Amino acid sequence: MEPAHLSMGLDADGRFRLRYDAPAEVGALVESALAEAKDHLFHTLPPRASATLTAV
Repeated sequence: MEPAHLSMGLDADGRFRLRYDAPAEVGALVESALAEAKDHLFHTLPPRASATLTAV
């Protein structure tokens, strides 16, 4: 089994890019963790701070 690979950074347009390649079982765990982290950010930050973030 090939190990997971993560790459991230800014592209030429200044957009943040994230790529993660892993087995499906690991990917499902990462997807769940990201969803939980996003929910936490958007439900616990003060309204003014969370207004600058865009939910995906």
